[in-house]
This record gives sequence, C-alpha cells and structure tokens, in this order.
Amino acid sequence: MHINPRLSRRDAVGGSAVLVSIGVMVEPEQSTTRSSNMKRTLALFAALMLIPTVAACTAEPTTESPTPSSPALAAEGGVSVDIGDGRTIWLNCARDGSGPTIILESGYHDGSDIWFATHADGATPVFDQLVEDHRVCAWDRPGTLRYLTESSSISDRTSLVDMPRTAADVVNDLHTVLDVAGEEGPYVLAAHSLGGLFARLYAQTHPDQVAGLVFVDSFPIEMPYLMGDTCKAYSEVLSSVGGGAEPGYELIDVDASIEQVKNGEFPPIPIAVISKTEPFGGLPETTQGFRAAGLEAAWLAGEQYLVDLRPNTPHILVTGSDHYVQAHQPDLIVAITEMVAKQATAR
Repeated sequence: MHINPRLSRRDAVGGSAVLVSIGVMVEPEQSTTRSSNMKRTLALFAALMLIPTVAACTAEPTTESPTPSSPALAAEGGVSVDIGDGRTIWLNCARDGSGPTIILESGYHDGSDIWFATHADGATPVFDQLVEDHRVCAWDRPGTLRYLTESSSISDRTSLVDMPRTAADVVNDLHTVLDVAGEEGPYVLAAHSLGGLFARLYAQTHPDQVAGLVFVDSFPIEMPYLMGDTCKAYSEVLSSVGGGAEPGYELIDVDASIEQVKNGEFPPIPIAVISKTEPFGGLPETTQGFRAAGLEAAWLAGEQYLVDLRPNTPHILVTGSDHYVQAHQPDLIVAITEMVAKQATAR
C-alpha cells in the first residue's frame, strides 16, 4: 500500500489555511487486504490535516453502482420500524459501542446495502468494520435500491411513498425512525453523494444531535451554479437511470432541497471531506447537452465548498477511486470516520 500525501496552499476567507489532502493508492496485489498499517499511517497524517494556520436542477452524477464481491451477512439484519401513518422504515443498527453512534447515509437511489458492499475481493465493508468498535446504523429510504440481492430492485423493506420528496422529508424520516427505535444521539453522520445534502440538513435541523459529519464524495449545493446551463440537461439524464420507470422509485426535488439547506446554518462540528479522483462511471464524453469533462470539473470545484464549511477541514483525495469510494476504499472511510468520531468525543 502506498500513501501519497500532497500538500497544497490556498487563500481562505478570513485568513490563510493549509489544506492537506491524502491520495491513497492501493497497489493491485494488496488491494484485497484490510491493512492496519493504513489506519496507523492515516493517524499520522491526521495530525497534519488539523494544523491551523494563519437556478438549480437535480444534480447527482450517474455512475456504476458497486456489485459486492463478498456480501455481508449483517446487511440482512435490522428491523422494520413502524413510524406511524401506516409506514415502516428498515433500520439496521448493531453493537453497543462507546462514543457517538455512527449513521450511514447513502446516495441518491441507493439503499443501505451500499455500506455492505465492496469492489475488492477479501476487503471488509464499511459497516462490518465500524461495528467492531461503534454503534452503527444504516437505513433504507423509501424507493431506494437493494444491491445484495440477485438483481437490483427497489427495497421492499421500507414503505413506498409519493414522489418527489425533498431533503426535509428525508431528514424527518431519519429523525423519526431513530427516535421511535430508541437510538439516542449524539451521532456522527457519514454520508455519500446526495446523502451529503441530507446529512447537512439533518445537522442544521438537529444540531444538538449531530457531533460530526463525514462527506463521502458528497453533493455540494453549489453544483447548479457550477454547471450553469448544462445542469438541466444532466438532470434529465439522471432521472432515466436505475429504476426510474418503477413506481415509487426515489425522486428528490433537489431545487427545493438546496433552498432548504441554504435557509439554515451549519453547526460548529468537526467534519472531513473525502473526494474521488477518477471519472464518474457510465458517462460518455458528450451526452444530451452536457460534457462529462464539465461535470467532473464542476464536481471537483464543488467539493471545495464543502471543505470551506468549517475551518481546518481535512480534504482527502482518493487516488484510483470513482464515486463509490466506500466500495473501493472501505478502510479509508472507516479510518476517517473514526477520526471525526474521536474529535467529536474530545469536544
């Protein structure tokens, strides 16, 4: 395993800051081994990362969802929680750990299976690693897809609802299911892709419950501005992927959701931003009114906006990983999530 630290300096609002990002390159012959060396090495770089110095549209990248090479039995755990009004939500919580409970929030259209999947043969998925030392919860939002089945299909473990929905609806569902299930905070949220927008609004809506947040190649609310006129074209492509034709398939009004986030204030909690370095999968170079290169540039620029939410935020660039970093590099997601959880505990 090769850890390649890269330092870059930039001017920041209110003073200068050192942004330290870690490019993680896993050599092919070692990619299937869970390495304790990674955690030790990341712990060393974590200290560096924390040194202080002086017109919207539906927009989430289409990409190839990971097919698990070693499905985790824990993915079939969990319970169907009755939240009232004839609705149930699937919630999978495991272990009584010390410190804040870790909540795993999946990206657009993805159910909780995504945290039990890995591209690397022999690698241990994120949920199964975190549960060794922490209380961990994952859930299926309405209309999201399962992957640890013979064929990808909409989860039948959570009641379907009318679509479209907004981030506020998602936040209300998560808050309700955690409350009914008796899962007390504080929480550290680890959120992938559009799940980052949901987690961000959750932290703003319930700041007393959220102790930290890890953005895993997450959607920034500045994407419509960064993509400009091509954003609408991209949203049309997005709506046609996955199970878009199936009744009840998750559909989020991202326009309204962005406005909901803009109307709140992000709390003073420790965060970390993890970003891919490889292109989104499944996109031709030019398609239906926008270019893949334009999307890549906008996404990378948008990640910096997430970094700027809090001072001294570590930004980890993951060499060799596409959008599904948790499937390519589960060890890294675990190490950074544990780092944020320790920061949250120390506050």
